Amino acid sequence: MGHDYGKAMTSFWDTTGKALNGNTDALALALYFISNRHANGIGLYYIPLQYIVFDLGLTEKRAWEAIMALHKAGWLCYDRENGVVWVQKMAYNEVSDPNNEKRQKWVQAEFDRQPKSVLSGHWLNEYRDHFDLYPHGLSYCSHIDADGKIQGYRDPDNEDDEDEDDED
Repeated sequence: MGHDYGKAMTSFWDTTGKALNGNTDALALALYFISNRHANGIGLYYIPLQYIVFDLGLTEKRAWEAIMALHKAGWLCYDRENGVVWVQKMAYNEVSDPNNEKRQKWVQAEFDRQPKSVLSGHWLNEYRDHFDLYPHGLSYCSHIDADGKIQGYRDPDNEDDEDEDDED
């Protein structure tokens, strides 16, 4: 379920916009991720690569390169296998008054509606305290180890993440 509008903070151009250094595909994709019809106020939602390619008229290669540029800029994480994006910090910008009980319930319900992904645990680690979510935990986020590392999430920048268990 999308939302009717999204906020493009002016500071975007001083931080992420500057980091993208004229990468127009990545800039367009960043604005797309906060304003497309699938986006929501918490920044975690289903948006398969095929939707991005179709909506923006990019090739799959160009779309993936733009996603990687946004990832390297620290702006998002993308679970390609499940078609889930997490626009980092989006909920901080979109959801006012995190102490409001109605907003907290809305955020929790919006999170519950999203397909589960390895990014769900990352998102929950970021926002659990901010929105006072799930005081008793979630069983499907049990793949978070004691160091906060998400098991099963491969950082696209780190090919060494493949199989750390195969080092025998």
